[in-house]
Amino acid sequence: MPKRASQRKPARSVARTPNLLITIQERHREVARAEVGKLLKRIGVRDFKFSSIDEGILGVRLSGDDPKACVARLGVILREDPVAFQHTHRWIPIEAWVRAERAELERFGEALARRSRINQPNAATHADA
Repeated sequence: MPKRASQRKPARSVARTPNLLITIQERHREVARAEVGKLLKRIGVRDFKFSSIDEGILGVRLSGDDPKACVARLGVILREDPVAFQHTHRWIPIEAWVRAERAELERFGEALARRSRINQPNAATHADA
């Protein structure tokens, strides 16, 4: 039975919600956290906050920086200096957090479909080429 609105946990403030998740080995959490800070500063990110997500996962809120673009810039560092990533594993940019409820997922799916149609080139134009 679904919970009533009064029984649900309040939604996290968007300002506190991480938009980047990083997998780590839990026993190296503090070293991994320092590594994340060093790498983010290396790509020019100055305003970020850590949050505790779960065992083996660091959450980071980047303020004013696109997480996808940051992960792409980190990919360049990885190719040039793989040793810089000793205590972190996967860097996962988060586009949006959505409740695991059918209506919420449908709204998010529709918005994502609209956005992908806008960003895709016209298929008929490419078929003629």
